This record gives sequence, structure tokens and C-alpha cells, in this order.
Amino acid sequence: MEIGKNEVLVTLQRFDLMSTGCNVNRLMNQEYADEAQRIARLVSDGRPLREAITITFDDHFWAGCLEEPTRVKDLERLLRDLERN
Repeated sequence: MEIGKNEVLVTLQRFDLMSTGCNVNRLMNQEYADEAQRIARLVSDGRPLREAITITFDDHFWAGCLEEPTRVKDLERLLRDLERN
């Protein structure tokens, strides 16, 4: 699977998994730029998308952050959205 950094960034911003408020504040349009770049690189290197996102968020935030109940459904929706494109 190939995925572009910009595509990942736009999707991360829209779903705002860590509730930074970037999806409602236009000045925060690069909030997940580092994460998007790493996710795109990991996927390009052959990692599955879910694993790339989980590894990245565990490293950039805290281990297990995407396993918290408030984030699980949004992560699933984000994955479906990215996998459709």
C-alpha cells in the first residue's frame, strides 16, 4: 500500500485522534505533520497502516494512547477512510 504524507496529514487533522482541537482551528493545520510523515514512511517501508499509526502515536504521545476507549472508534473510522483511498 502506498500512501502520501499529505493524505495522511489531512485525515489525521480531520479525525484529531488526540483531541488537540486542530480540526476546528485552521491555524493548527500542521498539528500532525511529523506523525503523518512517519506513518507514510513506515507504510512505504512495508508496515501495515494500523501498525504504522500505532507505532507512531505510541512514540509521539504515550504507549497505548490509541487503545483508550475514547479513541478506538475514531481510529477505526480513520483507518477505513485511509484504506478506501
